[in-house]
Amino acid sequence: MNSLKLFFRGLPFLIRSVGLRFPSSVQIEEEILPSKLVPSKNYRFKYFFPKNKSKEKNPTIFLTHGMSGFGIDDPRMFEVAISLSSSGYTVVVPEFEEIKALKITPESVRNIKDVFLIILDHKKINTKDVGFFSISFSAGYGLVALTDPEIAARVQSIIAIGGFADLLETCSFALENYLIDDYPANILFYNYLHLLYDNASELEEVFYQAALDNGFSRKGKEQVASILYEKLSKGHKEIFDRSKVDANFRKELASKIRESYAEFANSISPIYCIEKIKSPVCFVHGKSDNVIPENESIKLALRMKESGLDFCLELTGLLSHGDKVPFWKQIGSLPGLSSAFGYFFEKLNERK
Repeated sequence: MNSLKLFFRGLPFLIRSVGLRFPSSVQIEEEILPSKLVPSKNYRFKYFFPKNKSKEKNPTIFLTHGMSGFGIDDPRMFEVAISLSSSGYTVVVPEFEEIKALKITPESVRNIKDVFLIILDHKKINTKDVGFFSISFSAGYGLVALTDPEIAARVQSIIAIGGFADLLETCSFALENYLIDDYPANILFYNYLHLLYDNASELEEVFYQAALDNGFSRKGKEQVASILYEKLSKGHKEIFDRSKVDANFRKELASKIRESYAEFANSISPIYCIEKIKSPVCFVHGKSDNVIPENESIKLALRMKESGLDFCLELTGLLSHGDKVPFWKQIGSLPGLSSAFGYFFEKLNERK
């Protein structure tokens, strides 16, 4: 595929996404739709439509939010959706309550499948040209969801940004790198502290709020975790403090997760099923990602290569994890990243 063509194909979106603004004309709508797989369950959706274009003819991009307390109201997600829609696409963003609540659960794979079925049955949007644009943990979940033959046959193109290949390896990495970025480690302690201690719900809430303090950029008196910490028992305070300073304690949690949840973790890890995905996949990963290491995307790309599948891989200095690096600091990374996005868009516009 012509690399120069791909560069120019992805350039408008990349320029918008790195912070250079062009006038955009996007119509935003919102609705609640019922589940197709779970009785009494509903999903909140946001739609981003290019104005003055046919909703039924624009290619559709299913965009998943990452593990953030903002859910689909995350400002970073909003920017991506606006940039994609301004580039000529209908963007559908569903909210996953469990991901918003920072829960690690196999329900997320099922729910992504569920939302795909809802979108693919939608009467007011183009369901013939569908792409999947996924970020962080949702990228890993989404890749597993896309091994479902019913869904895979309907998806033209996939892009996974900063996703994981092996959940257990990612958990271990996050706990080892606590001092660099405590956000994922706090999420893991919130989800799995019960493996080390019983009756620790108050302490789990402190880890949860510590993650939200980070995600919401709460500072000083706005921080909730420090307030709840003062109300903990002496024993629970010691455990919380130990999580910050004791690397062996964090390794112990990683070992417990591996012992207790290996089967579950493997079932939602795309490295064990990526060869079932027949749509082209573009893997993009930040070289400075302190939450999910770039090696996770490399492993997935190698597995697809071994299986003779269509993919591209771009490791870039323009991204960390969920945040952009000022483009002028990594201007040499622009061509590769632009071509990666161009690959995704070009494949999306190809008819199967």
